[in-house]
Amino acid sequence: MPYTRSEQPVIVGTGNRKGIESLDDLCGRSVSTTTGTTYADLVNGTGDYLGRGLNAQCVAKGKDAIELQTYDTETDAVAALLNGDVVAYLGNPNFVYDYPNDLEYSPATLPPASQGIAVALDHPALLAAVQDALDAMIGDGTYLAILRNYLPNEDSVSAVSIIDR
Repeated sequence: MPYTRSEQPVIVGTGNRKGIESLDDLCGRSVSTTTGTTYADLVNGTGDYLGRGLNAQCVAKGKDAIELQTYDTETDAVAALLNGDVVAYLGNPNFVYDYPNDLEYSPATLPPASQGIAVALDHPALLAAVQDALDAMIGDGTYLAILRNYLPNEDSVSAVSIIDR
């Protein structure tokens, strides 16, 4: 059940010395992410991004495809950026706060992605309870208050749009 739809920034080294200003700037360059994520699907044009991946867009513009480096963990994917093995990281944007002297958001942003809560299909009562709780939190403003409490600033809060039901 989706509860947010938000754009995700492309993470680069401090100072953006590799000049990643748009998604086109990733074409022909090495980028890291975690194996099996929607970020890998986005680059490769698989999963939810079937037929509309970033690599297809690069090729359509006469550019080389992104050289996607996938890692088993987010930490390893971020380490590839920190070590200079890749020009950007596609993944959890909170690493910018973990490494404030080393990482920053580039002006390039990925297309909006939906995030959600998964419940096993054989637990319909749990699904209904979670749905009711989320609807109540959105309805009474609790969800927005939580976002404001845990996200770093109002820009981050506005980047997360609550899906209306």
